[in-house]
Amino acid sequence: MSDKDQKAYFQEMLKSAQDRKEEDPYALENFGEAKQESRFKTKMNRIKQTFFGEEGFSQKFFTGLKMGATVGSIFGTLVGLVAFYKSRKIIYIPMSALTMGASFGFFLGVGTLVRSEELGEVPLQYTLVGHNGSWVLVAEEMDWKKRFKVNKVD
Repeated sequence: MSDKDQKAYFQEMLKSAQDRKEEDPYALENFGEAKQESRFKTKMNRIKQTFFGEEGFSQKFFTGLKMGATVGSIFGTLVGLVAFYKSRKIIYIPMSALTMGASFGFFLGVGTLVRSEELGEVPLQYTLVGHNGSWVLVAEEMDWKKRFKVNKVD
């Protein structure tokens, strides 16, 4: 295959990739009157996956809650032992452990949700680049050309 044929082939491939539109599952033209229920189910499944999925909000919250409850209970037990030593009332040990475990677990669970950002996919731009006498289709970030001031490949 000659260089001109390769260039034409890759330009055609790039044009077809640009012309191809990704189908929006929530577009109104995809849902008629009879499909409103399926549209609702699709949205509810997406919401359910966000909150209760494998990496959903509730899973992250409960992971933080368990870690916080463990650390808080250990620290609460130590504080309860000191209170028991001073007052000779054994109820201070479990009361302190449960109270501190619950409060620290709650705050660490909320903190885990706050600190866990969902990183979306980076939008990519596909470009033909000449490399060692052949053409290569390269995926780049959208602002790649601006940052590195790359010349257009002809």
